Amino acid sequence: LPAFTGEIDQIPPMYSALSVNGQRLYDLARQGVEVERKPRRVTVRELEYLGQTGKNEFKIRVACSRGTYIRTLIDDIGKQLGPGAVMTALRRTAANGFTEAEAKTEETLRTLLPAPLPVDAPFAALSAVTVSEKQAVRFLNGNDLALSRLPGFPGEGLTRVYAPDKTFLGLGLPEPDADALRPKRVLRKNES
Repeated sequence: LPAFTGEIDQIPPMYSALSVNGQRLYDLARQGVEVERKPRRVTVRELEYLGQTGKNEFKIRVACSRGTYIRTLIDDIGKQLGPGAVMTALRRTAANGFTEAEAKTEETLRTLLPAPLPVDAPFAALSAVTVSEKQAVRFLNGNDLALSRLPGFPGEGLTRVYAPDKTFLGLGLPEPDADALRPKRVLRKNES
């Protein structure tokens, strides 16, 4: 397992939401088409063996960066061992800064929250950027924003985007090679 910790390269599986030439890999896979995928650098911070749960069945715990494909990690470990391996179950115990212990049922939330949550509440763990009025219009129209024109941009990964008046506009994904913050989810259309 130590060989699979730290920064590692993974080849994304065909059954993933990544796009190649404008098509989702899972759509191509369903058509029986396989395309070459470039390796992606991910970080496995912790990889712990938790024991055997049945004949030829084992349990591990993984703490990793976003974008890590656990099925691919299991497959790679199986190839290293020789006989191969497949994932039979996955339980996510933490995501976006929230742990399983902090999770609440929908029923509990209804009793705890008399008013609806702000629309950006589920994304509170993500970094945020405030854009100018002109950039807000561009973003709401589905256009990329130049990263070089966003002073103090928070970094990498999915990012909350706000107008100067603190209105939540949606989520953007930075692509530094293209100097672009690409709209991933825009929450309202530009009405001007």
